[in-house]
Amino acid sequence: MPTVRLAAPNGAVICERCELALTTISKFRILRTRGDENGSGLLTKPATWAHTLFRKNAVDVVFLDRNLRVVKVTAHVAPWRIAACRQASAVVELPAGEAGRRGVRLGLRLVSNPNGPS
Repeated sequence: MPTVRLAAPNGAVICERCELALTTISKFRILRTRGDENGSGLLTKPATWAHTLFRKNAVDVVFLDRNLRVVKVTAHVAPWRIAACRQASAVVELPAGEAGRRGVRLGLRLVSNPNGPS
C-alpha cells in the first residue's frame, strides 16, 4: 500500500508512515494488516468520518479539510465507536495519544510527502 509522511509546515513530523486508503476496500485491507505502533497511521481520502469497529485499541482521529488543514481532533476514540466531521475531506487515524504528543491542533496545516518516510 502507498504511504505518505505528514508533517507540520515547521517540519515537525505528525506521522512517519501514514498508509493511504483511497477506497473502502483498501482501508479494510490496511486495517487488517497494520499495527498501532507510534509513527504509523492511516490517511483516508475522501472521508468525513472514521470508525473503530473491529479494532482492539483506541485511536486519535484527525479531520482535515481539502487543504490538509486540521478542522477537528477527536482523541482516544474507543473500539466500536464512530467519529465524524461534516467539514472534513480526509481523515487521519493515529494511535491513541499521538495527536497530542505531536502537537496536532485546530488550524494546523499539514504537508505530505508522497514518497513516504525519508
